Amino acid sequence: MKTRILKASICVALVFATFAISVPINLSAASEPSTWAIEWMDKADSIGLVPTGFDLDYQKAITRSEFCYLAVQFMEVHLKQPLSGIMSENGMTISLEDKPFSDTNDMVIIAANKLGIVAGNGDGTFAPNDTLTREQGATMLSNLAKTLHMDVSAPQATGFADYGAISQWAKAPVDFCFGKDIMVGDGANFNPKGSYTQEQSLITFCKFFEGDAKKPSPDAPHPKKVGISLPTISLQRWEQDGNLMKALFEAAGYEVDLQYGGENEINVQVSQIEKIIADGCDALIIAPIDGESMKEALAPAKSKGIPVIAYDRLIMGTDAVTHYVTFNSWRIGELQGEFIRDALKLDSEPGPFNIEFFTGDFNDKYTDFFYGGAMSILQPYLNSGKLKCLSGQIEKLTVSTADWRPDNAQARMGSLIAAYDYGSTKTKLDAVMCSNDTTAQGVTNALAIAGYTKGNFPVITGQDCDIVSCKNIIAGAQSMSVLKDTRTIAEQAATMVCAYFSGQRIPVNDNETYDNNAGIVPSYLCDPVVVTADNLREFLIDSGYYSESELS
Repeated sequence: MKTRILKASICVALVFATFAISVPINLSAASEPSTWAIEWMDKADSIGLVPTGFDLDYQKAITRSEFCYLAVQFMEVHLKQPLSGIMSENGMTISLEDKPFSDTNDMVIIAANKLGIVAGNGDGTFAPNDTLTREQGATMLSNLAKTLHMDVSAPQATGFADYGAISQWAKAPVDFCFGKDIMVGDGANFNPKGSYTQEQSLITFCKFFEGDAKKPSPDAPHPKKVGISLPTISLQRWEQDGNLMKALFEAAGYEVDLQYGGENEINVQVSQIEKIIADGCDALIIAPIDGESMKEALAPAKSKGIPVIAYDRLIMGTDAVTHYVTFNSWRIGELQGEFIRDALKLDSEPGPFNIEFFTGDFNDKYTDFFYGGAMSILQPYLNSGKLKCLSGQIEKLTVSTADWRPDNAQARMGSLIAAYDYGSTKTKLDAVMCSNDTTAQGVTNALAIAGYTKGNFPVITGQDCDIVSCKNIIAGAQSMSVLKDTRTIAEQAATMVCAYFSGQRIPVNDNETYDNNAGIVPSYLCDPVVVTADNLREFLIDSGYYSESELS
């Protein structure tokens, strides 16, 4: 192998020469590459993938900042221009005044964050000197590909024996890296929390550069404008979904017409959809307030050949709907039922245990899925007497919560406390099955008023991981919430829109479940996860879903 003299391609360090860059000049490697890797290291050198000043040590576990530097160098080589030019083309400037992280002044890391390549730890830090994990590396590579407008869709890499151990936020990036053959497994496993050496990292970037992954998405007709219609901006979940999708589509170069239907006002949403279609759009994503009210509004979309993706809620009675993307709603209910079963140890403890039920609006189609899934787990224990519902309120009509409103849930829970003596020191209430976080919040409010504290709150389930409920979980007032990571479903919706206009097969994983009375709607069901006090940091803070300050 020839002597390593690091190439002086237009260097990240020179681009920001007036700032202190943390990587020192070092013209020799501290350790030699493995014999099998020498050819790859020569390729990395000839392509120019090693930035000037990189502290080269092939066998050393790479740090987060070092991997960031390699990613930025790859971008410079791929686009054939320096970072300063890339930033300028994107209308971006950086300074220490707007740095995103409290633990680094590195302008390259700050620039990479602005370009969407790297993210922090959710607490305002980047931890530049921490060892990079394999799943973090995959996520950075996927973000880099998105920044370069590359196609990141890929089938699940379920061949790894430890696929389930990969963090939810890292699964799609791992799928991409494995599908493009730019990262391989560690034997039969992926080893998501394992380290990655500098040598392995350089091989990965070589494969990225030389393989299909380096090619931009095929030049094909893409939608110029995406219309998005969501129920209301007043509910945190919908506001967050809208902002995420808008950012994803705009990053991909699409125009976005994002509308919210007032305060869950059907007529407002219908008028907005009619206007979106009349003004001209190339794809529609709709989360309907009322799935039965869209037939006439979507007739023009059908006639114009505009694809319509029902988002999280199914649109009924029209064949204008081409696809549906949602979370597995039945599974959400099952997870809530399983949590209660396991928390109360229903399969081993004698019981009986007292339980009450709160589900969503009676007219909401998804109430059936959520409640049905939960009862599929809990009904056998009610039948055997292991679980007892003192109120006898089990049927959907009696446990529904109008409009999913917390005040309605609170009023009913207050009545149950009074009627069945569910005081904090009286009749013990062991569990309350709540289908979502707003109903859970109403229940916890009523219980707190009745004197319940962290030490004696019953098991309470939820869904959506609203900030209020997350704080309740941390405080011990709510036991769990089912996370429907809005990034997952937003990215899936974006993938489906892109597939429509690139001639690719639209990814679906369910062709049986969802009949909207005009036919079976091909669907993609994303997987929800259970969040508790034990894993809240991993799923919500470390993943960047929330900042630590938002939950403090």
